[in-house]
Amino acid sequence: MPRKRTKILVFGYFGKKSHIQEGQSVKTRNMSRLFKEMGCEVDEFDTESFRYDKLAIFKMIRQLFKCEKLCLLPAYNNLKYFFPILFVFSKLFRYDIYLFTIGGRLHIYLKSLPIHRWMMRRIKCVFNETHLLGNYLHDMYGYTNLEYCPNIKFVNYSPQKHHTDGELHLVFLARIIMEKGIDVIFGYADWLLKQSRNNVTIDFYGMVDHKDKDYFEEQIEKYKFVTYKGVAQQSDIPQILEKYDAMLFPTHYPTEGIPGSVIDAYISGIPVIASDWTYARELIEDGKTGTIITFENNQKEFISVCEEYLRNTEMLNSMKDNARVRAAEYHADNIKQILKNIFNIWHFIQH
Repeated sequence: MPRKRTKILVFGYFGKKSHIQEGQSVKTRNMSRLFKEMGCEVDEFDTESFRYDKLAIFKMIRQLFKCEKLCLLPAYNNLKYFFPILFVFSKLFRYDIYLFTIGGRLHIYLKSLPIHRWMMRRIKCVFNETHLLGNYLHDMYGYTNLEYCPNIKFVNYSPQKHHTDGELHLVFLARIIMEKGIDVIFGYADWLLKQSRNNVTIDFYGMVDHKDKDYFEEQIEKYKFVTYKGVAQQSDIPQILEKYDAMLFPTHYPTEGIPGSVIDAYISGIPVIASDWTYARELIEDGKTGTIITFENNQKEFISVCEEYLRNTEMLNSMKDNARVRAAEYHADNIKQILKNIFNIWHFIQH
């Protein structure tokens, strides 16, 4: 007699109404797709619905009543306001909570949330995107209900290696906001302009944050070799990125988790030039899959690294090969193997 399918409710910010594509919504959608491919009976609750649906709270309660396992993907607001509610309902409706971290700040958020800390110790599992975050949660709060589960990409792609000697083609693909280090990239562009150079191009992809829109547009207008390409569709990203030489990620956020754009770079077979954020050295093998520069006051170093990529074709090609190999860690099939036994999913489907 076949076992019944595992019932999972994926609870998080899908952005279904606004169609926003950024780290949180992409990961939430990907987790839902993952469980569907694993043969689960998947229901979804989009927290964005509270903004436009007056009956959202009643729909949420109905879905919680039916679910067996709650897959929660909270950024700070969802963690602060929804997690206690979901925890109380889990005792009433008898479902298990599995929390998947978004980014790398959970240990910081919990410092000011003692009730949340108590509750989180009593849920089924907390999945951390990095081993270091798991260490923080264990050492600071004594959590033992921890499992490693990296960010996920549904891509099986064999990138072609593109490079023209004497030229360098760089790309930034993320939310376009000052905190992601776009000022450092434009600092390099300004240096190139003063050198009267035309052998380097820089392209930007991503949603432009409203607060930095004027700054970004002004900078784009200054440089003929810098272009804004709009928002790339997830399915098109590997074909887009493989034509570049390196991904730029000089973030000013110290607690980035595992940025999807860095994984996109690996899948596309290109290395990453990144600032030394908290988890950078877990994600990027310095000198192998990319280059890590100082986190602060790094403008000169950033320029120097980019110029080294331009001069050293042998090094760049070796990094491209290493990036392609590293991509396998974040493939959906690898994540399915991690989750299969933890969720006790018997109707596991290998794709």
